Amino acid sequence: MNKSLSIYKTAILNGQHFYAQAIREGEGPADEVQAEHATLFRLAEEGCQIPDIQDATVDYIYTILGAVERWGEWSLWTELLQQLAQQLPKINAPYLKTIYWLSHFYYLNRNFEDALSVLLEAQDIAIHIAAPKLLGQVQQRLANVYLAMGKLSEAENVMQDALLLCKELEEAWALVAALWNTAGLVWLQQGKPDQAIEAFNKALALWEKQQVKIPLSRCELNMGVAYFQQGHYEQAADHFNRARAYMEKLSSPVDMLRVINNLASSYYMQGKYGQGEKILIEAISKSRQLVGIYHIRGSLNHNLGNILLAQKRYGEAEVYLQNSLQLWDLANDLLERANSLDTLGELYQTQQQFRKALNAYQEAYQLIQQYPDHVAAQHLAAQCVKEIKKCEALLQKKESSASTN
Repeated sequence: MNKSLSIYKTAILNGQHFYAQAIREGEGPADEVQAEHATLFRLAEEGCQIPDIQDATVDYIYTILGAVERWGEWSLWTELLQQLAQQLPKINAPYLKTIYWLSHFYYLNRNFEDALSVLLEAQDIAIHIAAPKLLGQVQQRLANVYLAMGKLSEAENVMQDALLLCKELEEAWALVAALWNTAGLVWLQQGKPDQAIEAFNKALALWEKQQVKIPLSRCELNMGVAYFQQGHYEQAADHFNRARAYMEKLSSPVDMLRVINNLASSYYMQGKYGQGEKILIEAISKSRQLVGIYHIRGSLNHNLGNILLAQKRYGEAEVYLQNSLQLWDLANDLLERANSLDTLGELYQTQQQFRKALNAYQEAYQLIQQYPDHVAAQHLAAQCVKEIKKCEALLQKKESSASTN
């Protein structure tokens, strides 16, 4: 029986080593084993059940989950990581590595409160066991979670702490690049696009040396957003197309959807409605084949609604905007819901349905009050106030006219 168990453990460890090695060889070789994702998961699941190979299994999981996340296959893994975290001794590196990835899957599912709680625990453990590189990685993820929650000062503080920490580390270029990318995102939300572009350029310079395509693509996307915010739509489209080119031969479907979505926005702002509509319809169709990803699906539907509204195809536009509202609810994103409500208000106002427009603007304004430090949110709030006053005046005029008649 012991011999059988020994053979079984060896088989699991050999399988783990084979797939971990394939993924370490780079993005292309990693994608060659994507079709065997079920086997990758089974090796992790079975390894977790055998106490004396749990630590080796954690290292295997820690190695492969970057590829799994890129493939959009993370939904299976959250429960496994939760179970593993309950089994492992606390305050050690295997537990820290486990909750590091668990927090990221919470983040990807927009469960920010749980992601924050787990990352704060991870930060304390990394400090306690003196694991500086893991501490930097945790702090980079922590900054992203704060950013997603609209806590910009907290995001900037922890990002700066991590950058200081990196000065003491060797071979930390990937972490430094990720932190500069995060810094750019923080400054972008603070309304500092020039500072953001400078940070993105620092990240790109590091990733270009190593030719790591997915981080390059993600950073090019963020650079495009910075130029978009400045009104440089052609420049933004150039960066979005660069991001797209980096991913053409790799499997990263969620990243590709994000790029297409932003590219369509740049087409919209340039009045290229036909081009934007075409790529959005294709992207929405592909997005339905993926589990979850309610946030990106909400944005795709919102942007297609915008393009149809610009073409005065009001009935079609309303369908996609209403779809986006349902998806924002599933994604638990009140700010994006407010943005779609604002666009619905514009649609109703254009059709002289002033009561419906007023209701949409008022709901949007109420939601925005939860984001007092968010630059874009406050700009949207001011816009809503202006449209609310306009609708109230038009309604009063319409009702006065009706009573006179």
